[in-house]
Amino acid sequence: MEKKKMIGLIFFIIALVIVIINLVVIYPLNFCSFAPLVFWLIALLSIVGGVIFYFNIKIMHSEELKA
Repeated sequence: MEKKKMIGLIFFIIALVIVIINLVVIYPLNFCSFAPLVFWLIALLSIVGGVIFYFNIKIMHSEELKA
């Protein structure tokens, strides 16, 4: 398996763990109003990073790379 696909899978696993922590720990013990939002933001960023790495999506296209 390619290195980028492995990194993408690691990001997916991190996102899954963060979602589980958010649902099991953070919501029942909601001491701070913005804590669940921060965990959802981290999970969303992990999912986006996982998709970018797993499917090898190129975000920035440069003319220098084509030369």
